[in-house]
Amino acid sequence: MSLKPASRDFGNLVAGLQAQELQAPSPDPVSILSAASRYAAILLDANERVDAAQFPDLWKTWNARALDYARHLSWHHYPYTAIIVPGEGPEAAQTSLSALGKFRLMMAVEIFNRGLAPFIIVTGGAVHPAQTHYVEAEEMRRMLIDRFGMAETNVVMEPFARHTTTNLRNASRILEKMGAPSHTPALIVTDPAQSTYIESPVFSERNLRELKCEPGTLGKRLSAFSITFYPGRKCNATDPNDPLDP
Repeated sequence: MSLKPASRDFGNLVAGLQAQELQAPSPDPVSILSAASRYAAILLDANERVDAAQFPDLWKTWNARALDYARHLSWHHYPYTAIIVPGEGPEAAQTSLSALGKFRLMMAVEIFNRGLAPFIIVTGGAVHPAQTHYVEAEEMRRMLIDRFGMAETNVVMEPFARHTTTNLRNASRILEKMGAPSHTPALIVTDPAQSTYIESPVFSERNLRELKCEPGTLGKRLSAFSITFYPGRKCNATDPNDPLDP
């Protein structure tokens, strides 16, 4: 949250919302949840956390060509359904993409150019630094197309994930939407530190604690930078308790 719950500003905001609601005419029983929904929308906006409402036409614009390509794709020609690249936000507000984020993309492009997967999925929202206006996945997509010359048909953008947990959860959802075969693994490509973390019991425990499920199953490690990943479907339904889950 941008606003601290114990601050005067936050208290005044909530008091104002309550006063406005009390002065309003009695609500129709059918719209009994409208006040709660309005409260939630205002508080999310006040904290600049409207991420889930961004990119409403994601699959009609940014990912449209990749989705159309996937619908006509012979998946069995590839050993992996996609290369998943988690974002790494910079700490400096004026920097659009961190050095580590660029490194991850370099590794992913090298593997893609070997013909091992038809897509690169870049995943990451507006995370670092706090209240940044740069979306990690959007910046990574731009770099893949502009610097590495990749076609839009091969790049899939996932701009909502905020942590490694949701990187994999949201990538799993994308693969299901694109019709990727569940028996064929994807490939997580990242730096050695994050790759080791993804394989650790700590990360598994965090998934269960925060997502209440595992986004998939890890398979064989191919290198210090890459590990196979079989997406699951237990986390693919939108979480109604997470206002940042689109």
